[in-house]
Amino acid sequence: MHGLQPESIAALAPYRLSSKPYSVSALQRFAVCPYQFLLAAIYRLEPRPDLQPLERIDPLTRGSLFHEVQAELLRELWQRRAVPITHDNLDGTEAALDGVVDRVAARYREALAPAIDRVWSDEIEALRIDLKGWLQNLAEEGADWMPTHAEFGFGFRGGDGRDEKSVPQPVTLDGRWLLHGVVDLIETETDDA
Repeated sequence: MHGLQPESIAALAPYRLSSKPYSVSALQRFAVCPYQFLLAAIYRLEPRPDLQPLERIDPLTRGSLFHEVQAELLRELWQRRAVPITHDNLDGTEAALDGVVDRVAARYREALAPAIDRVWSDEIEALRIDLKGWLQNLAEEGADWMPTHAEFGFGFRGGDGRDEKSVPQPVTLDGRWLLHGVVDLIETETDDA
């Protein structure tokens, strides 16, 4: 921190990578534009939401839906001891997926209040198709890989849809940089692989 006054150094100290955990996304933002990082990660400013009628589900909301469905489905399958997902149990897994998609879509539908019902229905069906493709890929892997955690947080406690085994401690890289985040899916190679 060459050329900075001691007061400036002291004011910036709580925001150093060694003092405060940041998400990987925030660090990517810093690499692209340090000013955007300052506004978002330090000042916590966000772009004003664009209040227009829903004609499509925006990518961020679609991603949230996708991850929430994945996590809920996997938790349901773990509870029923229906993992790993294979071709033998794919039909039952797809039926469970349909139920989870319907429940999650109903929760989001209330919050979003789409202007056009058909748009919402079409977007949810497209999401359902993508999720069934994901299940098909898991079945192709067969019993070689076992999903073990969904929405696993580090630097966060469990709750808010995160894996119950999430850890509150951030990850320390190179002995000094603190990171926090959420990994959408962790799989473990099985002994059969």
